[in-house]
Amino acid sequence: MSDDDFEDFDDDTHAPLHEIVMVRHTPIAFPATLIDEVLPMPQAAPMPLQPPTMRGMVWVRSDLIPTFDLRVLLAQPSAAQEFDDLRDLLAARRADHLRWITELEASVRERRPFTLARDPTQCAFGRWYGSFRPDDHHLTSVSAQSLLRAFDRPHRAIHALADEVLTLAVADRDAALAAIDRARDTTLGELLRLFDEAQRDLHGLRRELCLVVRVNGRRVGLAVDAVRAIEALHDIAPATDAHADTARLAALRGWWKPSTDAPALPVEIVDAARLAAAVGLA
Repeated sequence: MSDDDFEDFDDDTHAPLHEIVMVRHTPIAFPATLIDEVLPMPQAAPMPLQPPTMRGMVWVRSDLIPTFDLRVLLAQPSAAQEFDDLRDLLAARRADHLRWITELEASVRERRPFTLARDPTQCAFGRWYGSFRPDDHHLTSVSAQSLLRAFDRPHRAIHALADEVLTLAVADRDAALAAIDRARDTTLGELLRLFDEAQRDLHGLRRELCLVVRVNGRRVGLAVDAVRAIEALHDIAPATDAHADTARLAALRGWWKPSTDAPALPVEIVDAARLAAAVGLA
């Protein structure tokens, strides 16, 4: 679609309003007529025998409402599962760096080549860190961003140790081993502390919103990653075979232009009947 197409659309004052939310990087649109309110995600109380799509019951003002995980309704991993995976990844990368310095010491003692990564961007953690997107995990708070940025300096410093140590070892092996011991107490110690803090704290620093919708006369909460816009969507197309999967909620597709200089994105539009069926209120 061209920008000219969007200029024509903007003149159409009858285009339906939709609230656009994000499920990871996927924009999902809810007709504005379905929306009651949006608020920070309250603590959910699980119910006995609740389906995996359900978070539990939450209080919204004086109303106790069932709340569902929009990610799971859309057949995606839940935020909780994503954070469990992140915690496991950080634990594994912490262990990698303990093995790294142990191997560095062994290579000096045994006078053999050191074959592990010296470039901080090439170890498993460095590759992950370079591609990690905090908004994937809705780690948008200042505290979460600060904790993640803190990894950069000690991680680069620990990898720089290899060149320093291996140069020292050519003339003075004892000096090289002493440098490794100092790094264990300083640079490596700082890096390991950050891994421990991240595993402990990141889960609590994530941010979710509760989208309260009205389905067949009842209020239902949906856990979403973010709310991006309320906009009039244009060029709404009929459902295609791609939308026939009963695990999905969308029956229509439209186009959304996040900003004037951004490309148009296809956005899936929630169908009220499918949503009612997915949350057991059909």
